[in-house]
Amino acid sequence: MNSKKRLRPLMSVGELFRMPQVILIPAFLFSCALIPFSIFAEGIPTSTIVGAFGATFVFFVITFLIVILPILYALLLSQSSIEEKASILRKEKRARTLMMPDYKMRTKDRVVTFEFTPQGSSEPIRLEAEVGSIYSKLSEGKTAKIKYAKANPRIVKFIDE
Repeated sequence: MNSKKRLRPLMSVGELFRMPQVILIPAFLFSCALIPFSIFAEGIPTSTIVGAFGATFVFFVITFLIVILPILYALLLSQSSIEEKASILRKEKRARTLMMPDYKMRTKDRVVTFEFTPQGSSEPIRLEAEVGSIYSKLSEGKTAKIKYAKANPRIVKFIDE
C-alpha cells in the first residue's frame, strides 16, 4: 500500500489571501484583460493573440489548482464529515530548500504518515500529511482524531489542527 500525499483543505477563508494566491488572481485578471485589447488592436501579430489566450488558460489552471480546488475540498469536508481515529505510523521532518532570487531558505516540513479505516470499508487507507502546530502532540504508535469527507475519504483534517 503506497502512501499518498493529500491536498490540505483550507482551514479558514483567510488562508485564501496568502502568497502566492494574492499574485495569481491579479495576474489572471490582467491576462483576461489582454484578450480584448489584442483582438481589436491593429497590427498585432496573431502570436500575441494566441499568447494572450494561452496566458489566460495557464492562469486559469493555476488558479483552479491553488485556490478553487482547496476551497471545494474544505466545503466537502465541512458538509459531510465523519470523525474517526487514525493510527500514527511515522513522524518525520523533511528538509526542503526554497530558491529565491536573493537567497536560499531551508525549511523543514513536518510530515505524519497515518492510517485509518473508513466506515463501510474493510481496507485501511494510508496517507501522508503536512501538519502544523499539532506535530509535537502526535506520537508514533498512538492514535489521533481525524475528520474525513464521507464522499472522498482521502480528504482528511486532524481535529486539533
